[in-house]
Amino acid sequence: MKRNKKAIIITACIMFVGILLVVWGICCNTIIGWFSKPFYSSKITSDDVGKTYSLHLGEESFGTETDGVYLTCISDPGVSDEDYVGYWYTFDVSGISNDELMKYKAYTSEYSFEVSIKGVIREYSEADYDTAKQAMTNWLSSYYCVIVNDYGMDLEITEEEFVELEMENFSPYYIELISVGQMNGIPFIVIGATVILVSLLLEICFVFKLKKKVVLPIAFVVLVVIPGIILFNHIRTIASVKMVDNGIYSMRNYECTNTQGLIDANISSIEEFESWAVKEHFFNLPIEVKEKNIGCAAFAATTDAGEHLFGRNFDYDETDMVVVYSHPNGSYASIGVADLAFLGIGASGEYNADSLVGRTLMIVEPYAIMDGINEKGVGVGILELAIDEVHQDNGKPDMLVYLAMRAILDNCAFVDEALDLLGSYDIHTDLECAYHLFITDTTGKYVVVEWLDGEMVVTETSAVTNCIVAPGPHFEEGTIDRRLGAITAELDSRETVSEEDAMYILSVACNPNTEWSCVYNLEKFSLKVCLDGDYEKVYEFSGYDQ
Repeated sequence: MKRNKKAIIITACIMFVGILLVVWGICCNTIIGWFSKPFYSSKITSDDVGKTYSLHLGEESFGTETDGVYLTCISDPGVSDEDYVGYWYTFDVSGISNDELMKYKAYTSEYSFEVSIKGVIREYSEADYDTAKQAMTNWLSSYYCVIVNDYGMDLEITEEEFVELEMENFSPYYIELISVGQMNGIPFIVIGATVILVSLLLEICFVFKLKKKVVLPIAFVVLVVIPGIILFNHIRTIASVKMVDNGIYSMRNYECTNTQGLIDANISSIEEFESWAVKEHFFNLPIEVKEKNIGCAAFAATTDAGEHLFGRNFDYDETDMVVVYSHPNGSYASIGVADLAFLGIGASGEYNADSLVGRTLMIVEPYAIMDGINEKGVGVGILELAIDEVHQDNGKPDMLVYLAMRAILDNCAFVDEALDLLGSYDIHTDLECAYHLFITDTTGKYVVVEWLDGEMVVTETSAVTNCIVAPGPHFEEGTIDRRLGAITAELDSRETVSEEDAMYILSVACNPNTEWSCVYNLEKFSLKVCLDGDYEKVYEFSGYDQ
């Protein structure tokens, strides 16, 4: 009896360790921030040159890259909004690895981030300081134009005054980075949960004096059989992820999506989707969705054999992509392309796409389709509009516009069915801008769906970029550039368009930010894709081969 009491106490202590591991996994970055040395950017002087700082930068910081110079604006911690002053520092990244550089870019690409860095304070030579100031001046000028022209903000000062004001806080010191990182708490949560389960099982055995022949089967069922049953399709989906080439992956979604549950969840914001996804697929683990804005171009065309094509350029910052094949029970099969950065994976993300964590997060990528087609020949793509967010309020159930793509691919066989589906919901965009959808099918119908003044507006047009196409007071609002004219000119010059022609048209509309170019054949249920403007290298996928 004494031995059992001792074993019970030891097991309880082990269980407590498991609980601590779970708590640490959930709160580790916050806790690290509490104990990190505050960095008072306004107080750095020549006396600090050569000193090494370990810093935890949070919401008071943001950064960018320009002309090969990495800039970060850092505010002193604890300042109020009224007293906010940001001091610009340049970061020397030559001493860190490519993986750490990727992390630095990913963390500082947002206005709100948390990253732990270690670096040495250095002072510029006169020549290098002049070079850094010029890079900073160039970026501030372009940033002013974005604020005024793209976001429509009235700064009440000229571009020259804006640049001069910001340059007053450009530091003559820079930070030579030694390391960049952020604690990944998920492994601690998994290990902690396992320790809790094992110790709980042992505790039961010791309390009730169960024998090995009873304990071992129970342990096998609790630790292997039950998790295996619960996570069977998750495991199959993770195992299906394959690296096709640098920057491109493929995966098969083994019924992990819950499209109907998604539709019924009345989701109207990214935050609501994040909460739903982590509860549905990750058992409420602290997973973060990396929302982003997207520019693009899309068109529909017909081959001389009467096959219907859907072409699409995806334009944004550096990212990796995954080709997703999905065929949930009771839904149509589909194939589409998702942006891995949506969940912080890959080139511009926190997690390596080849890591277990990265591949596990890909379970949610079927909800992040940027363009795709289904076996019935419906194609759909999402494109950004630089206008105010859409939030319909017509008394209908809510649906986030990005997630409507998954609903269309799973449930619609024709454009008209997709329009009926969209018209049954109040659509929301979030992310400080609006979006429109390009939809086409094998009957040759193609439409652009926009939400203007609270109403859904449908326009029949074979090509679209990032400006409103609906006739009326909002016509051409958004971003107008050469791409739409270039696409329509190419389409008008041909009676029919081959798959090779379609890819050429996408190359004509390509810009330096084009991450991928897709040509879908709606009848063949197939996809051809090129990455980063390399139109000599074409990757081919077929939904029928999955």
